[in-house]
Amino acid sequence: MGDVTAERPSIQRWQRRLLPGELVQAPGARRSPRDWLVDSGLFVVAVVFGALTLAQSWDDHGTFLLLLDIVAGSAACLALWMRRRYPVAVGTVAVTAGAFSTLGAIAAPISVFGVAVRGSRRALVGVGLLSVVAITTFNLLYPSIGEFGAMMMYGLLVLVIAISLGLFARVRRELVL
Repeated sequence: MGDVTAERPSIQRWQRRLLPGELVQAPGARRSPRDWLVDSGLFVVAVVFGALTLAQSWDDHGTFLLLLDIVAGSAACLALWMRRRYPVAVGTVAVTAGAFSTLGAIAAPISVFGVAVRGSRRALVGVGLLSVVAITTFNLLYPSIGEFGAMMMYGLLVLVIAISLGLFARVRRELVL
């Protein structure tokens, strides 16, 4: 499969830079400048808001859980850089880490979005069910973040929004192609 831009000469060079890489290049090609910008922004958002969540739940951590939280959360945030190529693996890692890691709690819905955009239906259902278990576990481990029922509703709402936006982006990309 060749360069899609060869088939569409009407796309200007500056316009190609604003499109996701997979819309203008063959699958597996290098990231476009737009892809770098989006991936960098999502990584920063995951780290900053994950660190704020970690600070809010600091008293709920023992020494072992704090170390595990930081290691797993860092792995989940770093895995976001590979979400385009390995969406299901990154989704599984980030959601699993998000079950007990406050630092990785923001990386989980970002990775679920990636699974909705690039993964199969079966993979999305599996990661979605794993997310429900992770949300429940997270809220049981960290009661200082908020009331259990309210935080469950918030977590499920974020999950539904991530899946919905991912499916919307997927359909839009398929229509553009």
